[in-house]
Amino acid sequence: MTPESIHAAVLGLVQGLCEFLPVSSSGHLALAQALYGFGEPEVFFDLVLHLGTLLAVCVFYRREVTGMVWELRRLARPSELKVSYRVRPAFRLGVLIVLGSIPTAAIGLFFEGFLTSLFSSLKAVGIGFLASVLVLACSKFFKNAVYKSELEFPAWAALVIGASQGIAIAPGISRSGMTICVALMLGLEGSLAARYSFLLSVPAILGGLILKLHEADASTFPASAAAIGFGVSAVSGFLALALLTFIVNRKRFHYFAPWCLAAALLAFHLFSKGM
Repeated sequence: MTPESIHAAVLGLVQGLCEFLPVSSSGHLALAQALYGFGEPEVFFDLVLHLGTLLAVCVFYRREVTGMVWELRRLARPSELKVSYRVRPAFRLGVLIVLGSIPTAAIGLFFEGFLTSLFSSLKAVGIGFLASVLVLACSKFFKNAVYKSELEFPAWAALVIGASQGIAIAPGISRSGMTICVALMLGLEGSLAARYSFLLSVPAILGGLILKLHEADASTFPASAAAIGFGVSAVSGFLALALLTFIVNRKRFHYFAPWCLAAALLAFHLFSKGM
């Protein structure tokens, strides 16, 4: 393999794993920049990697995605919307995804500049990791599921989870960790919390891709290397989804807290060294 292909494979692996495991990909990138001068991938290649993780979600939850797309035809029948929301799980899930995306988009549009500016501060990154530690550790105590299916899932909970996803723009705060833990705290059953969190990432990823599209210049990566990055991010993302769903279903989500704590301590150490 060429150096470009190896580089693309490594970036694809990091993207696929950290996009879904509750360890904050942005926080780890900030640490890597401080330690090794490792920067963000160029915009075009970053888009390719995100398309890989988007494919992973759509394949892993293909039944839910297909069902929601099929149910969109009901939007042409306004008189049936209220009934469909109450009795059709796929339609209700689609509506809840839209509702959850609204606060995410609002926070992203109005506060993205401030939240992403924290990326340059290792102290802020460390605080973000500590926030992830707290949220992940608390998930151990969320045992009583009140909402076990889409038809029981309240709209207000979708808005709260969507707001937590927007806050996770800040480096060190895990998107999947924040949204799943908040969902568990609000009473969602584990598999439902994970499913909603990952499906909620689809419009967030798409929105990010659209916003970045105008910044993408011609890539310096060969097409073959970009294809490798895409494939690795898709496969590793699919495996990360399977692993995390398994862990959430067995109420072991808090196992990731020590990982984030170690990352927080490293961030504070590097900050004290002036890096």
